[in-house]
Amino acid sequence: MAKDRSFATKTAKAEGGKDSCPVCGDAYAYLRHISTAKSAKTDAWKANRKMVRVCGCNQKEIYG
Repeated sequence: MAKDRSFATKTAKAEGGKDSCPVCGDAYAYLRHISTAKSAKTDAWKANRKMVRVCGCNQKEIYG
């Protein structure tokens, strides 16, 4: 039997308990934070990619 794939079920899943901040109650926005670092061995620049969750609490820390 096929799964129910309606828009309402997708939004209900996105607004679930794990995707909201326990402190401020805002929904998390997932962003890819890219920083650069110089390699010690080859003196080449490399990109460090990391997924971060942003809400109202840590928005100033992430965006600067």
